[in-house]
Amino acid sequence: MADQDIYLIKKSSGVNNCPDGKLCLFTNVGYNKEVGDILVISPGIQVDQAQLESYGFILGAGGGVSSVVNNMSQAATLVSGIYLDGQTLAVSAGQDVSTLYDYPLGSSTWNDAVRSVVSAPVTEVNLLILAESDFSVGIDERYLFK
Repeated sequence: MADQDIYLIKKSSGVNNCPDGKLCLFTNVGYNKEVGDILVISPGIQVDQAQLESYGFILGAGGGVSSVVNNMSQAATLVSGIYLDGQTLAVSAGQDVSTLYDYPLGSSTWNDAVRSVVSAPVTEVNLLILAESDFSVGIDERYLFK
């Protein structure tokens, strides 16, 4: 990632502060009606929770994504899991979302629930693997299936 592919605008508000061709995440509803931070992301980038927080955009209870502006020519995807896993919410090209409280996520809402972001459309797939014998799968282990 180039240095300006992702950057934080501290203590700012308003849809007009999201540059053309970028995806912007706002910490407060109403595009930071109460002044907050804006994370600006270029197209074609995926970032997990640790990467988002490394730019100073802290996620979790009482903090995170509450509004979104997609000024890109492609859809973007918000993700509930910290490692680009979990439920997804598409944000269409050119779409502005004033409050993520309006979007249900299980028994709650998407407000402050975003943990990963892909500034591109994402297609979810289910992968079924069948094995002839019992085996266990370990994290960070490689397997060859024929």
